[in-house]
Formats: sequence, structure tokens, C-alpha cells
Amino acid sequence: SYSKGDSGDLSRRRDYTPTVMADRPGSGHAKDYMQFIGQQIIPEIKKHYRVDDKNKVFVGHSYGGLLGTYILTHQPELFDHYILGSPSLWYDDKVMFEMEADYAK
Repeated sequence: SYSKGDSGDLSRRRDYTPTVMADRPGSGHAKDYMQFIGQQIIPEIKKHYRVDDKNKVFVGHSYGGLLGTYILTHQPELFDHYILGSPSLWYDDKVMFEMEADYAK
């Protein structure tokens, strides 16, 4: 869900984008959100629900797909499967393609 007191646009822009853009206030905290998911959300879900720890699926569209692409190229083991629909790869002059090239090395 979105942060309490924040608009959906601000929460998504902050949490789902990988780099800071001057014309998109609050952007660029995908790394923090990825760590939050891995260190707090997934353990909390495992604590309260029966889950198949070998079958975690990330599903994201648009900015959510951008976040999924970021996770896939920075900490791919966080999820076992990725479904990315129309990821916003245009974001910040297509910076994700540079990140993917670094990951591929």
C-alpha cells in the first residue's frame, strides 16, 4: 500500500524508481524499498502465513515493472519468478539499460 499521508503518486515515485530525477520530487529510492521488502516484508509474511519459500513471485506493471527490473538486476535471488508488464524502461533516459549492462558483466 502507499505510505500513510502520501499520495499514491509520491509513494510510487519514491519507492519504485532507481535514480533521483530533478523533475520528479522524491524519486530514486528503489534500493531502499528493495531492502525493505527483503528484510522486513518477506520475513513478516513467512512468519504469519504458510508460504512456499522457493516460489516467491514478483508481479509489476509500469513503475512496478521498473522496480521489478531493478530488483532483478540488483538482487535477483529475492524472488524466484518475475512477471514484468510494460516496465517503465524509459525512466531517467533509460538508465535501467545501463544497470542491466553492469549486471550482465
